[in-house]
This record gives sequence, C-alpha cells and structure tokens, in this order.
Amino acid sequence: MHIAENTCKFKIKDIVIVAIEILALILLAQLVIHYMEPKNLFGNFFKDSNHESIETTLLYVLQSFLFLFPLYTYVAKKYHSKIADFGFRKVPIKYVIMLVAKAFGVVFLVGILLSYIQYHFNIQLPGFGVQESHIPLFGTSQFDIALGVLVVGVLAPFIEELLFRGFLLQTLMKYLPKWGASVIVAIIFGVIHFEFQSIGILIFLGFVLNWLYIKSNSTVPGIVFHVINNVLAFAFEFLK
Repeated sequence: MHIAENTCKFKIKDIVIVAIEILALILLAQLVIHYMEPKNLFGNFFKDSNHESIETTLLYVLQSFLFLFPLYTYVAKKYHSKIADFGFRKVPIKYVIMLVAKAFGVVFLVGILLSYIQYHFNIQLPGFGVQESHIPLFGTSQFDIALGVLVVGVLAPFIEELLFRGFLLQTLMKYLPKWGASVIVAIIFGVIHFEFQSIGILIFLGFVLNWLYIKSNSTVPGIVFHVINNVLAFAFEFLK
C-alpha cells in the first residue's frame, strides 16, 4: 500500500506554545480544584449521587478540554486545519485489520517474553508492574461500567491519538528521523500517564501506536488498537 508523504503544516514552535498553554491551564485547574472540592465545583450535579463514575467522567472531560483548547485555538484555527490534518485519514479496512492484528501479535509475544523473564529469573522488571485499576474511579454498577468503557475505552484513545500521533508525532517527523520522533513521543506518552510502576509498558505501547501511525499515515489504526486494548484491559479489571 502506498503511503502519502507527510504534508504536516505544524511546526516545532506550535508544539512548544501548545505545551506551555496546556501546562498553564493544568496549573490553573489544579489551583481551582485545590480550593474547591469536585462536588462543590460541579454544583448540585453530584447531590444525592452515589456514582463515582459521574465525577470521574466530568473530571476527564475537563482534562480533555485543557488539552484540546490550546490545540484548537492556536493550531487548528491558525492553519485552518481539518480533522484530516490531525491524522484522521481514511485507510482501507483490510489494511487496518492487518496492522492492528500485527500490533496485537507483537504485544502478545512481548508479554509472554516479559512473563517468562520475570518468572524464570524471579525478578520484577522496573516499570513493568501491574497498571493501576480504573474500577475504583468508576464503580461496579452497570451504569458505572458503561461510563468507564466510554471514557477509558473510547474518549481516551481518540483524544490521545489526536494529541500524540496526529499532532506531536506527525510534527516531529518533519524535523527528525522517524525513529527519533517515535522515541520522544513514546517516552512522553508513557510519562504523562503518571503510572510509573508500569511506565515501561506504557512506553512500549507508545512505540506500537507510533508504528501504526507511521505505517498508515493515519490515526485510524491506532485508535482501533487503542480502543480494543483499553476495553479489554478494563474488562479484565472488572472480571478480577
């Protein structure tokens, strides 16, 4: 399959400015939340509610806004960008299935290798511990699980692929070799989740998602992989 050249309009300066604006908004939000409990922050919406999932969902929506607002106001409007400019480009379904299957195959093989090393040598590799459970953030009712799947399994992959692959990776590949851009994005992807006991796993998944973008010049395969991976991980958490 022929992959079109990277025609990205974005520049390194855009990454720096967006990053600064995001950090400023996050610090401002942290100050607000520090002085106002989330339940007070969102008013009577939480009154008489036993669903932690509602609070978690609204906080995630707020977080997503903090990430996307600078990207929209400074980058998208500046370049009159369309959704395709952020990597949301059509890819043949068969090609998406093939790439996603290969990606899961690699993840499966690496998982077996890591399990073998840790079991055979009786060691715990730093950064390859168990990822934090999302269940306590949502709850266990059908309503809570549905919201959890929506947030963790759908919204998070969409927004993360837009930011990390559609904007950051695509821009860096204009100035760096693909492998160099991939290393930087994978590390940032791992660090920004703030789950350092499993940062090695997250960085590895970042490389897999970067590979999917590089092979297809589209965020679509990455979103499909990301959604399936997150939904399966969430389901396994619930079934434990």
